[in-house]
Amino acid sequence: MGHWNYRVVVRKHSDGREAQYQIHEAYYDDDVRVEAITEDPVPVTAESLEELAEELRWMARALEAPVLKYEDAGRQQQGRR
Repeated sequence: MGHWNYRVVVRKHSDGREAQYQIHEAYYDDDVRVEAITEDPVPVTAESLEELAEELRWMARALEAPVLKYEDAGRQQQGRR
């Protein structure tokens, strides 16, 4: 795993509740396929207002990539760097 970015992940609930969209870190293999995602969504934290703004810009870029399904993440989903 040499590359990661933020991705939107949809997580369906088995108990019938509506799906939730969350931001996760996605890790890619050498063929640019999603190899793994973080188990939990990532928090939005930073040590300064400027760093927080930059973090939010990186997260906003995730909205431009296809949404990943939580239950399929890490099962060779085609990704985007």
